[in-house]
Amino acid sequence: MNVPPTMSALQQISLNGPRDLRVVTDAPVPVPRPGEVLIRVAAAGINYADVTMSHGAFGNGPTPPYLAGFEAAGQVAALGPGVSSPELGAHVVGFGFGAFAEYAVLPAASVMRFPEGWTAQNVLGLVVNWPTALAALKPLGRLAAGETVLIPAAAGATGQAAVIIAKRYGANVIAAASPNKHEVVRALGADHVLDSRSAELTAEVLKLTGGLGADLVLESSGGATLEASLAAARRVTGRVVVLGLPGGTAALTNWQLVYEHQVHVIGLNMGVLLRAAPQIMGSIMGELAALITAGVVPPARPRVYPLADGAQALTDLENRATVGKLALVP
Repeated sequence: MNVPPTMSALQQISLNGPRDLRVVTDAPVPVPRPGEVLIRVAAAGINYADVTMSHGAFGNGPTPPYLAGFEAAGQVAALGPGVSSPELGAHVVGFGFGAFAEYAVLPAASVMRFPEGWTAQNVLGLVVNWPTALAALKPLGRLAAGETVLIPAAAGATGQAAVIIAKRYGANVIAAASPNKHEVVRALGADHVLDSRSAELTAEVLKLTGGLGADLVLESSGGATLEASLAAARRVTGRVVVLGLPGGTAALTNWQLVYEHQVHVIGLNMGVLLRAAPQIMGSIMGELAALITAGVVPPARPRVYPLADGAQALTDLENRATVGKLALVP
Protein backbone atom coordinates (compact mmCIF):
# COMPACT_ATOMS: atom_id res chain seq x y z
CA MET A 1 0.00 0.00 0.00
CA ASN A 2 1.43 3.37 -1.03
CA VAL A 3 1.51 5.81 1.89
CA PRO A 4 1.61 9.55 1.11
CA PRO A 5 3.84 11.92 3.10
CA THR A 6 0.96 14.13 4.28
CA MET A 7 -2.71 13.72 5.14
CA SER A 8 -5.87 15.48 6.22
CA ALA A 9 -6.61 15.45 9.94
CA LEU A 10 -8.45 17.29 12.71
CA GLN A 11 -6.26 19.44 14.92
CA GLN A 12 -7.32 20.86 18.29
CA ILE A 13 -5.73 24.31 18.49
CA SER A 14 -6.83 25.39 21.99
CA LEU A 15 -8.52 24.18 25.16
CA ASN A 16 -11.70 26.11 24.39
CA GLY A 17 -13.67 23.02 23.41
CA PRO A 18 -14.77 21.49 20.09
CA ARG A 19 -15.23 24.88 18.44
CA ASP A 20 -11.46 25.07 18.02
CA LEU A 21 -11.15 21.77 16.18
CA ARG A 22 -9.76 22.55 12.72
CA VAL A 23 -9.17 20.60 9.51
CA VAL A 24 -5.54 20.56 8.38
CA THR A 25 -4.59 19.14 5.00
CA ASP A 26 -0.80 18.92 5.36
CA ALA A 27 -0.30 16.94 8.56
CA PRO A 28 2.67 14.56 8.32
CA VAL A 29 1.64 10.91 8.10
CA PRO A 30 3.01 9.32 11.30
CA VAL A 31 5.73 6.67 11.08
CA PRO A 32 5.11 3.55 13.20
CA ARG A 33 7.69 2.95 15.90
CA PRO A 34 8.69 -0.46 17.30
CA GLY A 35 5.54 -2.28 18.40
CA GLU A 36 3.21 -0.08 16.34
CA VAL A 37 1.24 -0.33 13.11
CA LEU A 38 0.10 2.40 10.76
CA ILE A 39 -3.46 2.07 9.51
CA ARG A 40 -5.33 3.82 6.76
CA VAL A 41 -8.36 5.03 8.70
CA ALA A 42 -11.74 4.03 7.32
CA ALA A 43 -13.73 5.20 10.35
CA ALA A 44 -12.86 6.85 13.66
CA GLY A 45 -14.94 6.53 16.81
CA ILE A 46 -15.99 9.63 18.74
CA ASN A 47 -16.02 9.36 22.52
CA TYR A 48 -16.86 11.80 25.29
CA ALA A 49 -13.20 11.78 26.28
CA ASP A 50 -12.56 13.66 23.01
CA VAL A 51 -14.79 16.45 24.31
CA THR A 52 -13.08 16.34 27.71
CA MET A 53 -9.64 16.61 26.09
CA SER A 54 -10.77 19.59 24.02
CA HIS A 55 -11.50 21.45 27.27
CA GLY A 56 -8.27 20.39 28.96
CA ALA A 57 -10.17 18.41 31.60
CA PHE A 58 -8.81 14.97 30.70
CA GLY A 59 -6.15 13.77 33.14
CA ASN A 60 -2.69 13.95 31.54
CA GLY A 61 -4.34 14.83 28.25
CA PRO A 62 -2.54 16.23 25.20
CA THR A 63 -1.45 19.86 24.91
CA PRO A 64 -2.65 21.91 21.90
CA PRO A 65 -2.05 21.89 19.10
CA TYR A 66 -2.64 18.16 18.79
CA LEU A 67 -4.28 15.77 16.35
CA ALA A 68 -7.55 14.73 17.96
CA GLY A 69 -9.22 11.36 18.39
CA PHE A 70 -8.04 8.04 19.83
CA GLU A 71 -10.24 5.27 18.36
CA ALA A 72 -9.72 4.18 14.76
CA ALA A 73 -10.54 1.30 12.43
CA GLY A 74 -9.03 0.58 9.06
CA GLN A 75 -6.45 -1.37 7.08
CA VAL A 76 -2.82 -1.89 8.14
CA ALA A 77 -0.64 0.16 5.79
CA ALA A 78 2.81 -0.19 7.43
CA LEU A 79 4.49 -2.12 10.24
CA GLY A 80 6.87 -0.74 12.84
CA PRO A 81 10.16 -2.50 13.56
CA GLY A 82 9.69 -5.92 15.16
CA VAL A 83 5.98 -6.21 14.27
CA SER A 84 4.86 -9.33 12.41
CA SER A 85 1.20 -9.38 13.43
CA PRO A 86 -1.19 -8.04 12.34
CA GLU A 87 0.07 -8.34 8.78
CA LEU A 88 -0.03 -5.69 6.06
CA GLY A 89 -3.55 -5.36 4.70
CA ALA A 90 -5.25 -6.70 7.82
CA HIS A 91 -8.40 -4.88 8.96
CA VAL A 92 -8.13 -3.85 12.60
CA VAL A 93 -9.58 -1.51 15.21
CA GLY A 94 -7.61 -0.02 18.09
CA PHE A 95 -6.82 3.09 20.09
CA GLY A 96 -4.03 5.59 19.62
CA PHE A 97 -3.84 9.37 19.65
CA GLY A 98 -4.41 11.21 16.37
CA ALA A 99 -7.23 8.96 15.16
CA PHE A 100 -9.24 11.76 13.52
CA ALA A 101 -7.13 11.57 10.39
CA GLU A 102 -6.58 9.67 7.16
CA TYR A 103 -3.80 7.63 8.80
CA ALA A 104 -3.13 6.77 12.45
CA VAL A 105 -0.60 4.78 14.47
CA LEU A 106 -1.85 2.12 16.90
CA PRO A 107 -0.08 -0.24 19.33
CA ALA A 108 0.09 -3.59 17.52
CA ALA A 109 -0.47 -5.63 20.68
CA SER A 110 -3.82 -4.03 21.49
CA VAL A 111 -5.55 -3.98 18.09
CA MET A 112 -8.49 -6.26 17.36
CA ARG A 113 -9.24 -7.80 13.98
CA PHE A 114 -12.66 -7.19 12.49
CA PRO A 115 -15.13 -10.00 13.21
CA GLU A 116 -16.05 -11.79 10.00
CA GLY A 117 -18.43 -9.76 7.87
CA TRP A 118 -18.10 -6.56 9.94
CA THR A 119 -17.14 -3.18 8.46
CA ALA A 120 -14.97 -0.42 9.90
CA GLN A 121 -18.06 1.38 11.16
CA ASN A 122 -19.44 -1.84 12.70
CA VAL A 123 -16.35 -2.41 14.87
CA LEU A 124 -16.26 1.04 16.48
CA GLY A 125 -16.75 0.68 20.21
CA LEU A 126 -15.18 -2.78 20.47
CA VAL A 127 -11.97 -1.44 22.02
CA VAL A 128 -13.49 1.46 24.00
CA ASN A 129 -17.18 1.30 24.92
CA TRP A 130 -17.73 -2.44 25.27
CA PRO A 131 -14.57 -3.10 27.34
CA THR A 132 -15.45 -0.13 29.56
CA ALA A 133 -18.96 -1.48 30.17
CA LEU A 134 -17.60 -4.97 30.84
CA ALA A 135 -14.95 -3.71 33.27
CA ALA A 136 -17.49 -1.63 35.18
CA LEU A 137 -20.00 -4.46 35.46
CA LYS A 138 -17.86 -7.52 36.17
CA PRO A 139 -14.31 -7.31 37.55
CA LEU A 140 -14.89 -3.95 39.23
CA GLY A 141 -18.64 -3.91 39.81
CA ARG A 142 -18.85 -7.66 40.65
CA LEU A 143 -22.37 -7.88 39.22
CA ALA A 144 -24.19 -11.14 39.98
CA ALA A 145 -27.34 -12.60 38.48
CA GLY A 146 -30.45 -11.32 40.21
CA GLU A 147 -28.84 -8.07 41.36
CA THR A 148 -30.10 -4.63 40.38
CA VAL A 149 -27.88 -2.25 38.43
CA LEU A 150 -28.56 1.43 37.79
CA ILE A 151 -27.18 2.63 34.45
CA PRO A 152 -27.38 6.42 33.99
CA ALA A 153 -26.60 7.82 30.51
CA ALA A 154 -27.97 4.55 29.15
CA ALA A 155 -28.55 5.92 25.64
CA GLY A 156 -24.85 6.57 25.01
CA ALA A 157 -22.53 4.03 23.41
CA THR A 158 -21.10 2.75 26.71
CA GLY A 159 -24.49 2.91 28.42
CA GLN A 160 -26.15 0.86 25.69
CA ALA A 161 -23.38 -1.73 25.91
CA ALA A 162 -23.84 -1.88 29.69
CA VAL A 163 -27.59 -2.49 29.38
CA ILE A 164 -27.08 -5.36 26.93
CA ILE A 165 -24.30 -6.99 28.98
CA ALA A 166 -26.11 -6.60 32.32
CA LYS A 167 -29.20 -8.32 30.93
CA ARG A 168 -26.98 -11.08 29.55
CA TYR A 169 -25.66 -11.63 33.09
CA GLY A 170 -29.17 -11.88 34.52
CA ALA A 171 -29.38 -8.50 36.22
CA ASN A 172 -32.41 -6.33 36.82
CA VAL A 173 -31.60 -3.16 34.87
CA ILE A 174 -32.79 0.30 35.84
CA ALA A 175 -31.69 2.64 33.05
CA ALA A 176 -31.83 6.44 32.95
CA ALA A 177 -31.89 8.63 29.85
CA SER A 178 -33.54 11.73 28.45
CA PRO A 179 -37.24 11.10 27.73
CA ASN A 180 -36.77 11.33 23.95
CA LYS A 181 -34.28 8.43 24.17
CA HIS A 182 -36.36 6.10 26.32
CA GLU A 183 -37.63 3.89 23.50
CA VAL A 184 -34.07 3.21 22.33
CA VAL A 185 -33.04 2.10 25.81
CA ARG A 186 -36.20 0.09 26.40
CA ALA A 187 -35.59 -1.80 23.15
CA LEU A 188 -32.22 -2.95 24.52
CA GLY A 189 -34.00 -4.85 27.30
CA ALA A 190 -33.91 -2.46 30.26
CA ASP A 191 -36.48 -3.46 32.88
CA HIS A 192 -37.19 0.12 33.92
CA VAL A 193 -36.34 3.39 32.15
CA LEU A 194 -36.29 6.63 34.15
CA ASP A 195 -35.80 10.29 33.30
CA SER A 196 -32.11 11.02 33.83
CA ARG A 197 -32.88 14.72 34.37
CA SER A 198 -35.47 14.17 37.08
CA ALA A 199 -34.76 15.50 40.55
CA GLU A 200 -36.64 12.42 41.83
CA LEU A 201 -34.32 9.88 40.21
CA THR A 202 -32.92 8.58 43.49
CA ALA A 203 -36.38 8.31 45.04
CA GLU A 204 -37.63 6.38 42.01
CA VAL A 205 -34.72 3.93 42.24
CA LEU A 206 -35.39 3.39 45.94
CA LYS A 207 -39.08 2.82 45.21
CA LEU A 208 -38.27 0.23 42.52
CA THR A 209 -35.92 -1.59 44.91
CA GLY A 210 -38.21 -1.65 47.93
CA GLY A 211 -36.20 1.09 49.63
CA LEU A 212 -32.92 -0.85 49.46
CA GLY A 213 -31.19 0.83 46.53
CA ALA A 214 -29.29 -0.61 43.58
CA ASP A 215 -26.60 -3.23 44.14
CA LEU A 216 -24.44 -1.55 41.51
CA VAL A 217 -24.46 1.96 40.03
CA LEU A 218 -22.44 2.96 36.97
CA GLU A 219 -21.72 6.64 37.59
CA SER A 220 -20.70 8.20 34.28
CA SER A 221 -22.13 11.71 34.42
CA GLY A 222 -20.18 13.53 37.11
CA GLY A 223 -21.06 16.80 38.77
CA ALA A 224 -24.20 16.80 40.89
CA THR A 225 -25.18 13.32 39.70
CA LEU A 226 -22.47 11.73 41.85
CA GLU A 227 -24.50 12.54 44.94
CA ALA A 228 -27.60 10.98 43.38
CA SER A 229 -25.65 7.86 42.40
CA LEU A 230 -24.28 7.44 45.92
CA ALA A 231 -27.73 7.90 47.45
CA ALA A 232 -29.24 5.36 45.00
CA ALA A 233 -26.78 2.60 45.96
CA ARG A 234 -27.59 -0.05 48.55
CA ARG A 235 -26.10 0.60 52.00
CA VAL A 236 -22.98 -1.38 53.00
CA THR A 237 -22.91 -3.80 50.05
CA GLY A 238 -23.71 -1.40 47.20
CA ARG A 239 -21.00 -0.53 44.66
CA VAL A 240 -20.63 2.70 42.71
CA VAL A 241 -18.21 2.51 39.77
CA VAL A 242 -17.19 6.00 38.65
CA LEU A 243 -16.21 5.91 34.97
CA GLY A 244 -16.74 9.43 33.68
CA LEU A 245 -17.29 13.05 34.65
CA PRO A 246 -18.72 15.01 31.71
CA GLY A 247 -20.81 17.01 34.15
CA GLY A 248 -17.71 18.17 36.01
CA THR A 249 -15.95 17.20 39.21
CA ALA A 250 -17.63 16.47 42.54
CA ALA A 251 -16.27 16.10 46.06
CA LEU A 252 -16.74 13.12 48.37
CA THR A 253 -15.45 13.27 51.94
CA ASN A 254 -14.50 10.54 54.39
CA TRP A 255 -17.21 11.92 56.70
CA GLN A 256 -19.81 11.18 54.01
CA LEU A 257 -18.53 7.63 53.55
CA VAL A 258 -18.80 6.93 57.26
CA TYR A 259 -22.04 8.74 58.12
CA GLU A 260 -23.99 9.25 54.90
CA HIS A 261 -23.00 6.95 52.04
CA GLN A 262 -21.77 3.60 53.36
CA VAL A 263 -21.00 2.21 49.90
CA HIS A 264 -18.04 0.94 47.89
CA VAL A 265 -16.73 3.63 45.50
CA ILE A 266 -14.52 2.38 42.66
CA GLY A 267 -12.78 4.54 40.07
CA LEU A 268 -12.38 3.21 36.53
CA ASN A 269 -9.83 4.52 34.05
CA MET A 270 -9.29 2.12 31.15
CA GLY A 271 -5.77 3.36 30.41
CA VAL A 272 -4.69 2.69 34.00
CA LEU A 273 -6.48 -0.67 33.97
CA LEU A 274 -4.57 -1.70 30.86
CA ARG A 275 -1.21 -0.72 32.33
CA ALA A 276 -1.67 -1.74 35.98
CA ALA A 277 -3.78 -4.89 35.59
CA PRO A 278 -3.13 -6.35 32.12
CA GLN A 279 -4.41 -9.75 33.26
CA ILE A 280 -7.81 -8.22 34.05
CA MET A 281 -7.82 -6.46 30.69
CA GLY A 282 -6.99 -9.75 29.02
CA SER A 283 -9.93 -11.46 30.68
CA ILE A 284 -12.22 -8.60 29.65
CA MET A 285 -11.20 -8.90 26.01
CA GLY A 286 -11.58 -12.67 26.16
CA GLU A 287 -15.10 -12.29 27.52
CA LEU A 288 -15.87 -9.71 24.85
CA ALA A 289 -14.72 -12.10 22.12
CA ALA A 290 -17.05 -14.77 23.53
CA LEU A 291 -19.97 -12.31 23.59
CA ILE A 292 -19.28 -11.38 19.95
CA THR A 293 -19.23 -15.05 18.95
CA ALA A 294 -22.48 -15.64 20.83
CA GLY A 295 -24.16 -12.78 18.99
CA VAL A 296 -24.70 -10.72 22.15
CA VAL A 297 -22.61 -7.82 20.85
CA PRO A 298 -24.25 -6.39 17.72
CA PRO A 299 -22.33 -4.60 14.95
CA ALA A 300 -22.29 -0.86 15.64
CA ARG A 301 -24.34 1.34 13.36
CA PRO A 302 -23.04 4.76 14.31
CA ARG A 303 -24.25 8.17 13.29
CA VAL A 304 -21.65 9.16 10.70
CA TYR A 305 -20.13 12.59 10.13
CA PRO A 306 -17.54 13.51 7.48
CA LEU A 307 -14.13 14.36 8.90
CA ALA A 308 -14.62 18.03 8.07
CA ASP A 309 -17.65 18.13 10.40
CA GLY A 310 -15.72 16.86 13.42
CA ALA A 311 -16.27 20.03 15.44
CA GLN A 312 -20.03 19.75 14.92
CA ALA A 313 -20.00 16.07 15.87
CA LEU A 314 -18.23 16.74 19.17
CA THR A 315 -20.53 19.69 19.86
CA ASP A 316 -23.59 17.49 19.29
CA LEU A 317 -22.18 14.91 21.70
CA GLU A 318 -21.40 17.56 24.31
CA ASN A 319 -24.94 18.92 24.04
CA ARG A 320 -26.47 15.44 24.56
CA ALA A 321 -28.08 15.70 21.12
CA THR A 322 -27.05 12.20 20.01
CA VAL A 323 -27.89 8.57 20.71
CA GLY A 324 -25.39 5.71 20.64
CA LYS A 325 -22.07 5.64 18.82
CA LEU A 326 -20.77 8.46 16.62
CA ALA A 327 -18.17 8.13 13.86
CA LEU A 328 -16.02 10.29 11.62
CA VAL A 329 -15.19 9.13 8.11
CA PRO A 330 -12.15 10.60 6.28
